[in-house]
Amino acid sequence: MTNATDTVVYMYETDGTLYGSKNLDSDNTNAYGITTKDAKFWTTDLNDDIVYEYSSDFSLATSSAQTGPNQHGSGITTNRDNIWVVDEADDVVYKYDMVGTFINSFALTAANTDPQGIGTDGTNLWIVDEADDAVYKYDMTGTFDTSFALTAANTDPTGITTDGTNIWVVDEADDAVYKYDLSGTFDTSFALTAANADPQGITVAPR
Repeated sequence: MTNATDTVVYMYETDGTLYGSKNLDSDNTNAYGITTKDAKFWTTDLNDDIVYEYSSDFSLATSSAQTGPNQHGSGITTNRDNIWVVDEADDVVYKYDMVGTFINSFALTAANTDPQGIGTDGTNLWIVDEADDAVYKYDMTGTFDTSFALTAANTDPTGITTDGTNIWVVDEADDAVYKYDLSGTFDTSFALTAANADPQGITVAPR
């Protein structure tokens, strides 16, 4: 999980137990979204509009600039073949190949006006909205499918991730992670460690 006020990624078990942390590259000073696949990690940076790629030990592998209009990339996800970055300013999702070449983009549905995080299981894209505390589901081409409201306590959502069975949403107001099933039914939550006080992106990674 990324933390906007430091260059640290915090790692938790699915029950909320903290098991480690890693430092990001010193240039990645405002990391928001994070995603992983095949023991690699990618983050977005809200300051420099760059996607940073890390190896499994969080050593920097490479980086690539987001396409020109993609100037507020708040969330990122990948299915191994492509990378999607959601932009909180223009309410657009930008699609890239794995080396950072821009492919295309799609606009979000009208109600999805404050997108923060994005997650995928390779079949659907889920985008969490901070304004209305809801999760919006799209197919992989960007066609809107449905949405669900977050549980009442999850009032300031930022990051979202899924393993294809469950969805986790991180909340920056109460520094907690909320777990849902794919239909949006709330299951449980856990509190973050004290240092992880400005949580943004979240991803499910293999141990």
